[in-house]
Amino acid sequence: DMIHSPWGSVHLNPTSYQITNAYNIRSSLQAQGYCDKAIAGIIGSAQHESGLTTGAIQKYSVLPNQGESIADVPNSYMIQYYTQPSGVRGYGLGLWQWDGLGTYGTHKLVGWCNANNYNWYDGNAQLARLDFEYNNDSTYHFWANNYGSALTWAVYKDIENSQFSYYDAGECAAFWDACWERSSGEGREIKRDNANFWYQYFIDHPTPPGTGLPPWLLFQFNKRRV
Repeated sequence: DMIHSPWGSVHLNPTSYQITNAYNIRSSLQAQGYCDKAIAGIIGSAQHESGLTTGAIQKYSVLPNQGESIADVPNSYMIQYYTQPSGVRGYGLGLWQWDGLGTYGTHKLVGWCNANNYNWYDGNAQLARLDFEYNNDSTYHFWANNYGSALTWAVYKDIENSQFSYYDAGECAAFWDACWERSSGEGREIKRDNANFWYQYFIDHPTPPGTGLPPWLLFQFNKRRV
C-alpha cells in the first residue's frame, strides 16, 4: 500500500522528502525567474495536489502495472493507460496533477516527456514541462477570465515588483489555482495556508537542510507482506 504524505495543510509538519522536493522546486523556479511569493504559491498548490511527490498518480493507492517502484510504471504504460480513446481527461499525474490530452495526442505530461527523453515521474522533467508551457504559450490557462488581463503569467512570475505586490503568498496560490489549475476553488483555502507556510519556511530556513536524501524523492511505498 502507498504511504501517503499528509496531503492538505502542511501544518502537520512536512516530511523530510516533502522538504527536499520543496527546495528542488524552489531552485528550479528561481532559475526560471519566479519571485519568492510566486514560488510559494506554486509550491502551496503542489502540496495539496500531490503531497509534493513527483510520482503522484491520482486515485491510486497502489502502483499500477504491478510495479514494485515508480520506475516500473514507464512512459509507455502511462500513455497506454492514461490516453483515453474518447479524448476525455485522464487521471492527474505528477506534482501538479497534469491531465488531459496534449500536443502529441497523448497525456499532456507523459506524451511530452516521452518525446523529450524524460521519465514522466522525474521532477526535473515536470519543472521543464512547466517552463515549456510558459515559453510556448504564456497565456496557457491564464488569466483574464479570473483576474483581468493586467495579471499575466509573466506578471505573476515577478509579482513582488508589479502593481499586485501587496498580495501575499497565499493569494498567489489562489491565483495559480484559479488560472493555471483552473479549479473550481475546492481546496483553495488550504493552498493559501500552504503557500504562506512555505513562504515563511524559506525565510526561516534559507538553505536546504542537507538531509543526504536523493535529489528527487518520487513516492514512498510499502508493499503488503504476504
